[in-house]
Amino acid sequence: MKPVVAEMRRLVLDADSRIGETIKWQAPTFTYKGNIACFFPRAKKHASLMFHKGPFIEG
Repeated sequence: MKPVVAEMRRLVLDADSRIGETIKWQAPTFTYKGNIACFFPRAKKHASLMFHKGPFIEG
């Protein structure tokens, strides 16, 4: 799943220059005024991007 995760990561980071990235919970985590989303590192057959507060992300 590395190519899929790499492409998803690229898409998220390219979406807005204000989005940052760090490693938390042993996985890439995207930030903007706090944690936005992170990959679930134990998924083996799919790429799982978990949004921490999806409904509350400002547009």
